[in-house]
Amino acid sequence: MHFTAPPEIPSAPTVLQLGSFHHLSRVEPWDLIADLKSHLQTLYAQSFRITRAVNAVKEGCMASVEAKAGETERSSIQASGHLGAVNAHDCHSCTGWG
Repeated sequence: MHFTAPPEIPSAPTVLQLGSFHHLSRVEPWDLIADLKSHLQTLYAQSFRITRAVNAVKEGCMASVEAKAGETERSSIQASGHLGAVNAHDCHSCTGWG
């Protein structure tokens, strides 16, 4: 089965007329590149700040574990391999994530 357009609707051209697109675009390629570069720099700065904030929270939680457990108990916890569980518990309780 073959469909054709009715006579009142012209058929689509087989070749694009590139000159007709030139007048539509007022954005130059370098405008997009400069904007992209700016956005990428902003995203990188945000990810760097987030990474630093997470590390600061981890350090604060570790200080909290040391203060609660004391150095002697921390050494025994570390020797038994349960420090990860203590860190996870304390990080959740001090940040409100738990």
